[in-house]
Amino acid sequence: MFIRQYRYAKRRHPKKPWTWRKARSWGQLNPARGDKWVFGDKDSGRYLTMFAWFRIRRHVMVKGTASPDDPSLRTYWRQREHLKRLALSPLDQHLADRQGSACPLCGDARFNGEEVQRHHRLPRHRGGLDTLDNLALVHLYCHQ
Repeated sequence: MFIRQYRYAKRRHPKKPWTWRKARSWGQLNPARGDKWVFGDKDSGRYLTMFAWFRIRRHVMVKGTASPDDPSLRTYWRQREHLKRLALSPLDQHLADRQGSACPLCGDARFNGEEVQRHHRLPRHRGGLDTLDNLALVHLYCHQ
């Protein structure tokens, strides 16, 4: 990322020396952190977030030969589905809680690997609103 920032600063001010560009574009711009090489605009106070500021969140691998159809692993699969639910927006989480674990159109499991989208039960062009009663989470292919 630094190379892209460097190229941008060089393209923006091609005739200025490196020390001038460095003093103008990099510095301790985030008051909450002590990083001195934050790229941004000192006049407006806007800056780019750094990759190091985000925690690494690992994905959890599926246990060996675990199958969603195995009744003895029902709690394991319920925990995995709960983790997928946390990745949704707050509105989508609320919709997921209201409708249970199945897609209302096909009846299949909501998190079966397909992308999930919001669906208006009564389409907006027919007067449907963005209310919770009119929204549902459905699979991408069910929504088409």
